[in-house]
Amino acid sequence: MSKFGQTHSLRRLPVQERSAARVRRMLDAAADLIEEVGYDRLSTTAIAQRADVAIGSVYQFFGDKRSLAEALSQRYIDLYFERLTARFDAEPPPTGGPGSRPPSASTCTCTARRRASASSTWPTRSTRAGPTRSPPAAT
Repeated sequence: MSKFGQTHSLRRLPVQERSAARVRRMLDAAADLIEEVGYDRLSTTAIAQRADVAIGSVYQFFGDKRSLAEALSQRYIDLYFERLTARFDAEPPPTGGPGSRPPSASTCTCTARRRASASSTWPTRSTRAGPTRSPPAAT
């Protein structure tokens, strides 16, 4: 994945780090302006002014505000998947799957205690159905 999102939303990829920094500033400026004024009032001129770049630089990398917004959304999607991947890589695999170790004795004991205490507080099948009616008393 690219740090600028999908290449289809960029007219051309920045080659030098200076150009990459300029693209990041434009995307940051677009994010700020969308939050402040909304997409409908967003303009490439405002993005260029906020990013402190020439309007030609905006059009050098982006065709219009829509392609700039697409690159911005792709950047957020890439960031989300990077964080998600890092989180999954950091977590141990779930127990019970192929190649996993059996739970420890302390885990089994805790599970048994939870089940025992839950059975006394959770309604049983007979109490969930509601009270049973007894036949009317003979008078």
